Amino acid sequence: MTAQGPSATSLPIAKRRRGDGQYISPIARTALAELGAALHAGMQLRRAWLAVGAVCLVDWVYAGSIGLTLTHYTVLRAVMIVLVCTTVAVRVAFPTARFAAITEVVALWLAFAQSNNLFSYLTATPALPLRDDFLAQLDRMLGFDWRAVFGFVQAHQLVAHVLSVCYFSLIPEAFALGILLVWTRRQDRVQELFWVAFLSSMMTSVIAGCIPALGAFPHYGMPASAPYLHNLQELRSGVGLRFSLLDMPGAVQFPSYHATLALLMMYVVRGMRTVGVAVVLWNLMMLVSTVPIGGHYLVDVIGGVGVLLLSIAAYRWAPGFSRTSGDVRYGVRARGAAAR
Repeated sequence: MTAQGPSATSLPIAKRRRGDGQYISPIARTALAELGAALHAGMQLRRAWLAVGAVCLVDWVYAGSIGLTLTHYTVLRAVMIVLVCTTVAVRVAFPTARFAAITEVVALWLAFAQSNNLFSYLTATPALPLRDDFLAQLDRMLGFDWRAVFGFVQAHQLVAHVLSVCYFSLIPEAFALGILLVWTRRQDRVQELFWVAFLSSMMTSVIAGCIPALGAFPHYGMPASAPYLHNLQELRSGVGLRFSLLDMPGAVQFPSYHATLALLMMYVVRGMRTVGVAVVLWNLMMLVSTVPIGGHYLVDVIGGVGVLLLSIAAYRWAPGFSRTSGDVRYGVRARGAAAR
């Protein structure tokens, strides 16, 4: 009896046993893609935590060397512990759960906001000569009348109220946008938002320390409109360096970090259609509000644009960061892409 060749139905099975990738089932390919994307996302967030931790270490060492102390950090520490523990517990139980990713991003942004805000305070302590006259002169050279713009906004209370809401929505919006990007599984944009914000924050703080200014409000005789002024004057004097984490308004004038983040949030929602349109419109109003509500000079805003462009370039050219397409999501890969 002659031996028969393999049947038509047994041939694919034999190929699958030899590990031919062409015959791996779509379910297995999707599972492998999800696992790989989750591990890659975790690696990138570990880098973000290391960067924030490095800033915290610099803050701690430098603050201790100049005698700066902080109060009311117990609440923040408790919130951070709860968020980190929740993240770890959920991620262990459900490795690709979006809820764990959201809590981790919220915890990361809390740590980033506090550590980098303190870093901006520390860079103000060298107390170099103020450059308000120079910045105001640049505004005039550009043909910009700061008093006229401020007077117009104050004369129209509805405009002033809307711009004020936009201006003070910066931090809540940054958190909300981070959560939205995680929920919609846009891992590439989560990374981009954090790292560009981080790089631009560091750059802004260093520049502000080298080119210090009190801002347009005190320069034009309206110090009561500058809630940060008392803290900034204490930092420059080196006396009474005791601040509450619950009351540390941003003290950076040039370049405007508000302008940088407003433009960054418009940038990271590119191609997102409906949500993108809403974010762009809102942040355009925030950008306008930086002058009459935030007390910035126009050149502060222009400087913020420059900082953003440099930070985006640094992020794109830095080795080791993800340059993924929209198919790569936070913790999972789109099933359609995984099955290709």
